[in-house]
Amino acid sequence: MEGKQPAYLAGAQRPQRLVNRARQLGAIQEAVLPPDTACRVVLLRGGGGLGKTRLLEEVQTLCSPGGKWWKEAGGRVLATELVDLMDIRLHTKNAFVHRLRESLRPAARAGISALNFPNYDAAVSEYHRRVLDNVGYALLKDAAERAETAFWEDYGRVCEERRVVWLVDTVEQIAQSASRWMLEVGLLEEEYLSTHTAVWLREQLRRHKERLQNTTLILTGRLLEGKDFFEEIQRVCEENGVLLVDIGVEHFTEGEVEQYLRYLQEQAEEEGVKKVYGAMLQPSVLERLHRYTEGQPVRLALFGDLLLSGRALPRALRPTEPVPEDEQELAARRWKLEEEVVASLFRPEEDSLRQRILLALVRAPAGLTARQLHYLLDNPADLSPQEWEGKEDARRIDEIKAAMDALCKLAIVKKRPDAREIDREGTLQPVSRLGLQDEVYRIFANHIAPHRVVGKPVDEADEKEREELSTLVTDKEKEKYERRYQNELKERQRMYRLLRDWAGYQVQRFRKELYGIRVGEERALSRELDHTSPAFARHVRLEISESAARRRTAYRQMVRDLELEQMTYALLLDPDHQFNVAYTDLGENRMYANDEEADIAAQELVWRLLHDRYLMRFVEWGPLRQEVKERKEHTLDTLRRVARQEGVTRWIKRLAMRGRYREAIDFAEKAEAWIQRISEENVRASWLHTFARGERRVWLYFARMFPATGEELEEIFNGLDKEINKLKQLAGATREEVVFRNNGREERGFQGHPAELRLRRVISMAAAFAAYIATQLGRDRDGEQLYNLALAYLRETGMRAHRALVLNNLSRLLADQGKRDAVVMCQDALNLRLQLDADQNIGLSHSTLALVYNRLHQPEKAWREAAKARLYFSRVDYPRGVG
Repeated sequence: MEGKQPAYLAGAQRPQRLVNRARQLGAIQEAVLPPDTACRVVLLRGGGGLGKTRLLEEVQTLCSPGGKWWKEAGGRVLATELVDLMDIRLHTKNAFVHRLRESLRPAARAGISALNFPNYDAAVSEYHRRVLDNVGYALLKDAAERAETAFWEDYGRVCEERRVVWLVDTVEQIAQSASRWMLEVGLLEEEYLSTHTAVWLREQLRRHKERLQNTTLILTGRLLEGKDFFEEIQRVCEENGVLLVDIGVEHFTEGEVEQYLRYLQEQAEEEGVKKVYGAMLQPSVLERLHRYTEGQPVRLALFGDLLLSGRALPRALRPTEPVPEDEQELAARRWKLEEEVVASLFRPEEDSLRQRILLALVRAPAGLTARQLHYLLDNPADLSPQEWEGKEDARRIDEIKAAMDALCKLAIVKKRPDAREIDREGTLQPVSRLGLQDEVYRIFANHIAPHRVVGKPVDEADEKEREELSTLVTDKEKEKYERRYQNELKERQRMYRLLRDWAGYQVQRFRKELYGIRVGEERALSRELDHTSPAFARHVRLEISESAARRRTAYRQMVRDLELEQMTYALLLDPDHQFNVAYTDLGENRMYANDEEADIAAQELVWRLLHDRYLMRFVEWGPLRQEVKERKEHTLDTLRRVARQEGVTRWIKRLAMRGRYREAIDFAEKAEAWIQRISEENVRASWLHTFARGERRVWLYFARMFPATGEELEEIFNGLDKEINKLKQLAGATREEVVFRNNGREERGFQGHPAELRLRRVISMAAAFAAYIATQLGRDRDGEQLYNLALAYLRETGMRAHRALVLNNLSRLLADQGKRDAVVMCQDALNLRLQLDADQNIGLSHSTLALVYNRLHQPEKAWREAAKARLYFSRVDYPRGVG
C-alpha cells in the first residue's frame, strides 16, 4: 500500500459526493424551483439505510448560499437545516415551529437579508417565559397563539423575496403517536390534537394559500413505518389542491454500487491514500456486493469494511464462490455476512476509542454527547455522578469530541438532534450528540438477540421481519444467541443505570440552583416588606437581575430536557415498574405545572419506547405474572395496552385541566361506551378492571365537580367515596389474595405489583378531590379526614406537586378551626412549591398563608404574605390571584 494509511473503517467511509440520485434530485428541483409561488409538497420515502437523509443534506447544500440551485434562482431560494423528528420535543407544534425558525438562523448569520423574525422572536420568548413560569392553561394558550400568529406574519414577509424549503426528516416518528389510535376509533376529534405536529402540518396544508405560498415541504421517512402519515398527507393535498410529488428512494443498481466505491477511491486518493478500494472494484466482487447488500448504502458500507479489514475474506465474497440464485439461500448468506459485520464492528474486547464509542452508540439510539461518553467509557469503577464530579478531564472530552468528528465521516453514523449544556455565563449552548443509522440498530439487535423478539408485531415492517428471522435462526443456534444476549443485557443495564443516574443528578443539581434563586427572592422580599407598611406594599417589586433571570431560564429548560432523559433510561431498565412510577410522576408534576407541552412529549416518548422493537428486546422482563399468562400475552403487550388505558385517563385530565369540563365529561362517557363495544373479551376485561375503570372515574368526577352545585356535588362525593373504598381494597391485599370477581374473572391485590405505587397515587388523588367537595358542602370534619387519607397514601410515592396541594388545602381547613399547626403545614407546602419552581403555585401558597394568618388573628404577618402572593401573580399575569 502506497502513501498514507487508509482511514479508520475505510470501507464504511461516507462519500462526500452523492451517488447517482439524478432522478430524485430532478424531481425535487422542479418542486424547489417552480415557475410560480404555489406551495409544493415532496414525499421522500424508502426503506431503512437507503440514503434518504443524505439526499436531504444534498438538497440543503444545493439551496445554501453559493449552492447550484441557489445560484440558478438568483439567491431567491433557501432551505432550512434538517428538522429531525427523532427529537421527541418536536412532536408538539410550538416546538416544531420554533425549530423551523431556528433552522433559518445560520443563513441569517451568513448575511442573507430579510431572514429575521422580530415579531415571532419577541412573542415566542414571552411564550417560553410563561411555560417556564407555569402559568395557567388559558394564558399559555393565548401566548402560544400570539407566537404562532407572529411566526406567520414574519414568515410571509420572508417568502415574499424567496422560496423556503422545509427539510423534515424521520417523519415516521410522528406516524404513530400515543393519541392517534383515539382518532381512529372516534374518541377524539382532530381539533383536540391541534398541538400535535402531525395534525398541525395537515392544517397548514389546508390553509396553504394563506400560509405556505412560496414554500416547498420535503417530508422524509421510512416507507412502511411512515405509511399512515404519508397517506394522510397525500389525502390532504388532493383535497386542497396542493401540488404533491411522491418520490421513492430505491436500492443502488450494480453500476451505482461501483460508482459509490469509485467516489470513495477518489476521496482516499485526494487524501494521499492509494489503492484502498481496488479489491472491491473487481467485477466479481462488485456483483457479490450488490447482490448481498441489495444495493443498500448502509449495508454496503458495513460489508465493504469487511473486505478492507485485513482479515480473511468472508466466504460469500470470494470470487470463487458462486452467488446463489435461490432467494432463501441468498438471505442466509447475507445473514452470515451481517454476523461477521457485528463481530468485527462491535468487538467488546477492542480498546480503541472510536470502537468503544461505536459500541456505546449502538446501545443508545437517542445518541450520546462527549461528556456522557467520557462518564461511560472512563469510569470503570461505575462511580456515581456525585463521585464522578470533579474527575472530568477537559482534555479527554476534547479527545472524545475529535473521535466523534472522525466518526461523522462514516456512512453508518448519524448526528442526532443537539443536546444542551449551560456555559459559565449561564447561557444554554447546543452540544453535538451522535447516534447511528437506524439500519445499524436493526442489524445489531437481530444478530445479538434474534430469538428474543417480544410482544405482538407493531406494524407491517415488524411482521415481515419476524417472518424472515424465523427462517434464519435454527433451534441449535439459540443457545449461542442466548449467551450473546445475556452479555449484552448486562452491559446495557450498566450503561442505562449510569445514564439514568447522570440525568437524575443533573436534574437535582439544577433544581437546587433554582431553589437557591427562589430562596434568595423570598428573603429579599421579606427584607423589603419589613421596611414598608401595608399601605405601600403594592409598590414593592419582585426584582431579579438579568444574569439571574438568564440562569433561571437555562436551568428550567435543562430540567425539562433531563427529566425526559432520566425517564427514558429508567424505563429501559424496568419498563413494567417505571411506567407506573417515573412516567406517571413526571406526568403529574407537569400537569400541576400546566406544562402540557412537556406532558405530551413524555407521553409520546413512552409510546415510542414501548413500540421500539429493537430496544424492547434488551429488557430483563422477568417471569410473566399470572394474569398476563391467562391472557396469553407478553408483559410488553400488557404495557402497551396499559399505555392506551392511561392515555384515555390522561385525556380526561388534560381536558379538565384546560377548564373544558363539559368536553372532559363527554370524552369520558364516550370512552366507556367504546370500551363496552370491544369484541375481544380479555381486552375488554382489562379495560374494565376495578383499577383501570376506577382511575378513569376518579378523573371524571374531578371534571364534574367544578361546574357542579348542591345535590350533584353530593352525588359526586358519594361516587368518589365508593371508588376510594374499592381501590383501598386492592391496595390492602397481596397479589395472591382475590379481592373482586368481575364477570367471572378474579382480581387480586396490588401489594408488590408494579402498579402498586400508581394505585396509591390514584387513591390519594381521589381522597383529595372528595375532601375538597366535603369542604364545599360544609362537612369540614370529613374534609380533614379525607385530606389526611390523601397524605397517608402519598407516603413514599413522590408526587411533590400533589402533596403541596393537599397540604395547602388542609392548612386552610385547619386554620378555619383555629388550629395553629396550619401555619407549619402551609409553610411545608410553600417550601415544596419553591423546590418545584412554579410561580403561580408559589403565589397560591402565599395567598393561603395570608388567609391562615388572618384566621389565626395575625394580621401583621397576613398582609406580608398577601403582598408576596400579589407579586407572584403579577409576574405570571394571573388576574384572579391579583384581584
